[in-house]
Amino acid sequence: MSENRIVELCGISRARSREDFERAIRERICPFARGKCSNAKKSNRDSAPEICSVRYRKNDVIVCPKRFLERNQIFIDCLYLFSSREPSDELYLVPDVKTPGGTVDYFLIAARNGKIVDFLGIDLRTIDAKGSLCRERRSFLEERGLPNDERELGGSESSFGLKWKTTLKKILVQLHRKGETFEKLNKRLVLVVQKPLYKRMKRILQSESVEGVRIDDPIQIHSYDFAETESGTRLKWDDRISATSDDIARCLKLSEQNKQSLDELLSFVKRELTDERRLDITR
Repeated sequence: MSENRIVELCGISRARSREDFERAIRERICPFARGKCSNAKKSNRDSAPEICSVRYRKNDVIVCPKRFLERNQIFIDCLYLFSSREPSDELYLVPDVKTPGGTVDYFLIAARNGKIVDFLGIDLRTIDAKGSLCRERRSFLEERGLPNDERELGGSESSFGLKWKTTLKKILVQLHRKGETFEKLNKRLVLVVQKPLYKRMKRILQSESVEGVRIDDPIQIHSYDFAETESGTRLKWDDRISATSDDIARCLKLSEQNKQSLDELLSFVKRELTDERRLDITR
């Protein structure tokens, strides 16, 4: 019998006890997003809830973007990119900001006396899956003697795989569209990915002579990977590279224009600077 692919369920390492999983499955709380697990929709028969990462060809691969939110470290690691921030400025996280190139997962905002002084866009990307993880989830629960709520989930039996090529192309297209908007605003867009995906992206960029990191580049790519600790799997910093929208366009062999005024963009973001959006770096 082959080893079950699930590495983390509900943010808990597969090495943890049955009791830990029993409580986690019952409550379905994501410890990274501090809310209910949202990586499955009942209308999608190829979804399996609560799965954060899986083992695939000797790699532990993140399949839910919320997994990157551990301890808010990815946001802290972006602070060096602010050009106008002062130490006393307040920090806010605004999710799901619409731009001409598409919705950006988060805007990290530096504000002073209620006024926005600087901001960064941050996108989280994982590898697209093909097939279903429902079968893996079911066998994982059975191994630990936990109840299986498959009737509620409606899982399929199709085999599971990862779509590296299509994921990379989709990411590059999105990077070009969004990156061009940030470039025109003289701001930065940070793409957060995991090491296996980053290595493939880096090879593509280097094929167009994109090397190293330039802090002024509008597109910054941050790579993270897993570290094994006594308490389970933890996210750790890996590497970074930067690019311009022209660099991405050369990789895609295309050229497009996206425009949006700074005032238009910030008019939406400023309304979202509420107390619940304050970035908590103590988590």
